[in-house]
Amino acid sequence: MPDRQWYMSPHHTGWYYHAERTKPSNELSPQFLEATLDAPLRLLALGLLSLGYTTLPSCSGHYHSEEELEETYEKLVDDSRLIRGPGLELIDVECGDTLIHRDQRWYLPWDKRGFKEASRGSDGIPEGYLGFEVPKRDGYTVGKAVRDATRRVKGTRYEAVKKPHGYVFELRACTGKQRSQDRAWEDLGDAIMSALV
Repeated sequence: MPDRQWYMSPHHTGWYYHAERTKPSNELSPQFLEATLDAPLRLLALGLLSLGYTTLPSCSGHYHSEEELEETYEKLVDDSRLIRGPGLELIDVECGDTLIHRDQRWYLPWDKRGFKEASRGSDGIPEGYLGFEVPKRDGYTVGKAVRDATRRVKGTRYEAVKKPHGYVFELRACTGKQRSQDRAWEDLGDAIMSALV
């Protein structure tokens, strides 16, 4: 969902909110962004930014225990009370801007069981995502680095989407276990950045 603007609650990090994007993804604060990036893909995202490429909202893919899901759901119930009442402060994960989300008719789109299913991904295995934009002039070099890296790192894949001024490379990792998925992101980052720097 790279065309969405993502927000986090200051009360918990178990779930993120999103809305239609109103400003470009390149209007971000790297210092603030660094603190909101998932650790396994943080160095890759920051490395791509340092090369001048715009990253899109990302997630390494999370495997949650039943207890974690229960706790997160209860926090979302608390959030919904705030949204319907005085309002819930939300923080833009790219730049730190805040807004108050208030809507008397707002409700959670799932019950507890539906939330748990949504949290586990469409096939029960969370898939991580990191997209980034590359100008046409760099398309071949970056494409080769991404293709070679995803061939070497098990559980990863990519798609390249052609845009009028360049490409969007969408990296994905899905291994079935948290530890190996985190490692896949780290290995993917090492392989891509060593090819590009």
